[in-house]
Amino acid sequence: MVPLHGPRLDPWLARHFDRYAQVPVAGGGRIPIVVQRGVTVAQVRHVRDVLSSYPRPIPGARYGSPAVKRRVARAIARSGATLFLFADERSAERAGMPPGERVLGQPLSGSEIVLPGPRFRGGLAPDRDATYEEVAHFVQDFGIYTALVPFQRTLDRLAADAVARGLYAPPADVAAHERESIDNEYLAFGLETLYGLWAKDPNPEEYRFATPAAMRRGDPRLVRLIEGFLPATRPAATSPLACRG
Repeated sequence: MVPLHGPRLDPWLARHFDRYAQVPVAGGGRIPIVVQRGVTVAQVRHVRDVLSSYPRPIPGARYGSPAVKRRVARAIARSGATLFLFADERSAERAGMPPGERVLGQPLSGSEIVLPGPRFRGGLAPDRDATYEEVAHFVQDFGIYTALVPFQRTLDRLAADAVARGLYAPPADVAAHERESIDNEYLAFGLETLYGLWAKDPNPEEYRFATPAAMRRGDPRLVRLIEGFLPATRPAATSPLACRG
């Protein structure tokens, strides 16, 4: 991780962030992470490890080949999208997003980044680690949508079917005003459930299943889709010190 500075740095970034990390992309390119004061090095490392798990090949998985993984990672890098790590939700609300979409990306609050260890457990915020949800949104929005169309089409069908069958009930604001977000939230909720993040504090009003075992029985098609692209369990830490990439 290094200080964030430079003569061509966007004023919005310069005003709200002071550090920079990245995930390098095979064959060239990078996926940037900008960090606000108050987010710890350990939290940055954890976010970087989760993000790094997406480009990592998974032998035998349907969408896990090195070529497919490179394609998704390069799409994110080409988009210029950035993962924004804010100190907390209030800081994120104050900053907003830059006008004109001159800086694209996904926010994540440090107050919602729960490190693996004694404090880590599945459940509702602030104990639920929101890293997996927000990184999933980031990768889907800026990588999967354009570079992995078969995955996205399958996800669209599964999300619509899950809503129709009562397996997934999107929040009212999403259902009424952001229908394009239903597949995003369905994927993220499924991923979190598969990784055991909701096991101790289920949220049956939104997703019927709270544990990996229940999800495998009740929503096996989403399990197969996720495991065709991502590890079946939460990725372990891979970068013990540096976050620079």
